[in-house]
Amino acid sequence: MSTTHSHSPAHQYVRCTCPAGVDGHYDLDYLADQMEPYGGYAWDRSLDEARARYARAVTTRERAITVRWFLNKWLTRIGMSSASTTMFASSYGAWLEAVTPLLGTKPALALLSNDEIEVFGDLFEDLSTRPGAVDKRGTVRTVGPTGAAKVLLLLFGESVPAWDQGIRDRFVGGNSSRTAYVSYLHKMRSAAQCLEAQLASSISTAPSVGAYVNRAPASTAYILDTAAYRNL
Repeated sequence: MSTTHSHSPAHQYVRCTCPAGVDGHYDLDYLADQMEPYGGYAWDRSLDEARARYARAVTTRERAITVRWFLNKWLTRIGMSSASTTMFASSYGAWLEAVTPLLGTKPALALLSNDEIEVFGDLFEDLSTRPGAVDKRGTVRTVGPTGAAKVLLLLFGESVPAWDQGIRDRFVGGNSSRTAYVSYLHKMRSAAQCLEAQLASSISTAPSVGAYVNRAPASTAYILDTAAYRNL
């Protein structure tokens, strides 16, 4: 491993080779040093809490409305007119029908198979290209890549991180296609495997990466998303 720059008297940012053979992932101690403990960020919310608040309404229309609240809370800006609500509810409801059978299976990011990553790629592409809102001139806006990835984070946050524009710019040259999303998931799976391997080889008794970096109950996918969002 090679040191790239120092960030505290105690630790240095170390780029390591992960089990998948990809160089340039986070050092576990660096994340523990740089990230706020769980509850330190305005957006901190456990997946169970977020799902209870935004993803478990009784009717499909109510679920769509609460999911849109979740998206707009994090600056996705999907229109909220009556016509847009009907459009988004229709799109999200149809998409959710295909997704519901998968909700019971949420493998950790580090354990995703290539086939499972491809499934997430399909789910991402399907939702991102569906109509999400319509303005007064009749111009239709799709749910888009940021919105689709954030919905996947809400429903499958154990398995996948979000994918904001800033993160796309940094990791995939701003590309918002399905291919780029799948590529990003491969990168993040590799990064997660790297962190899990470091934890396994440490003397720590922490039961998870989240616990090691003082962000339990956050999943490794959520931790990597936070690290990428903060440009660590």
